[in-house]
Amino acid sequence: MDSARKFLQKIPKVIRPVRLFVVFLIATFSVEYGLMFLLPTMMPNRESGVVAFLDASVLTLVLAPLVWFGFLVPLIQHGRIRSRLLGLILVAQEGERGRIARDLHDGVGQSLTSLLIGLKWIEETTQSEVIRDRAKNLRGQASQTLDGVRRLVRGLRPSVLDDIGLEAALQKLVRDQNLPPDVEVDLVVDMGPVDWSGDMETGVYRLIQEALTNALKHSGANRVEVCLKAGDECAIVEVRDNGLGFDAKKALRGEIGEGPFGLWSMRERVELMGGEFRLESSRGQGCLIQARVPIEKKS
Repeated sequence: MDSARKFLQKIPKVIRPVRLFVVFLIATFSVEYGLMFLLPTMMPNRESGVVAFLDASVLTLVLAPLVWFGFLVPLIQHGRIRSRLLGLILVAQEGERGRIARDLHDGVGQSLTSLLIGLKWIEETTQSEVIRDRAKNLRGQASQTLDGVRRLVRGLRPSVLDDIGLEAALQKLVRDQNLPPDVEVDLVVDMGPVDWSGDMETGVYRLIQEALTNALKHSGANRVEVCLKAGDECAIVEVRDNGLGFDAKKALRGEIGEGPFGLWSMRERVELMGGEFRLESSRGQGCLIQARVPIEKKS
C-alpha cells in the first residue's frame, strides 16, 4: 500500500486521463502505421501505404473503447473520489481544530486565568515575604503558560480569521512568528473587489501559514516575501525567500529534506480549491511557492 501511494505521488500532476488517452491513441496509431508501412519494404508485394493506414486506423478504433472504459474511466472515478475524500478530510480537520481551540480557550485558558487571579490575591494579601515571592514566581510561570495556550489556540483556529477576515489574520500571523532580529518578512495583501467564502479564506490562510513556516524553519533566509493579490476571478499567492534553496523535483519526490509532506499538503490543498500549484527552487537561489486559485465567492 505504501509503495502504491509513493508511486501515485510521483506521477506528475500535469498528466490528465483524457490527455493520457489521446497520447496513447496517437502512439498506437503511429507505431502500427509505421510497422505496416515499413513491412512492404522488408517484404515486397505485401502491403501498401493506404492499407497500412487503414490497418492502423482499425486497430486504434478497436483499442480506443477498451482503453477508455477499461482503464481511464476507473482512473477518472478514482481521482474524483480521492479529491472528494481529501476535501472532506480537510473540512473535518478544520472543524476538529476549531473544537480543540475552543476547548483550550474555555477550559485550560479560563483555569489559568483564575489561577493568575488567585496568585495575585495571595501576593497582595500575605504578610510573608517568602510566600509573596513564591506566589510572584508561580504567577509568572502561569502567565507564560497562558501565553503559550493562546498561541496554540491562534495556530489551531485564529479567531481573527472569523471575526475580522483574512488580511488581519495574515498580519497577525506574521507578527506572532517571533522573528530573529536579522530576519524580515514583507507582507502584501490585496483581497480584490470580491467577498471570498469562508472555506477559501481558510484554505489560503493555511497555505500561506505552511509556506511561511517552512521558509522560516528550513530555508535559512533573512528575507521572506508573502504576496496575496486577487482580481475578479482568481487569486495569486506567492511566498518567496532568499534562502539556501534546494532541488525542487527531488524534494517533491521525497529524496531530500525531512520529507515532502508539507509540499504535498500545499499542492493538494491548492488543487482541491481548483487551482494550480508551482514550486521553483535550486541550490543557492532561494525558493518560490506560487498558487493560482479561482475565487469562491461568499454565498
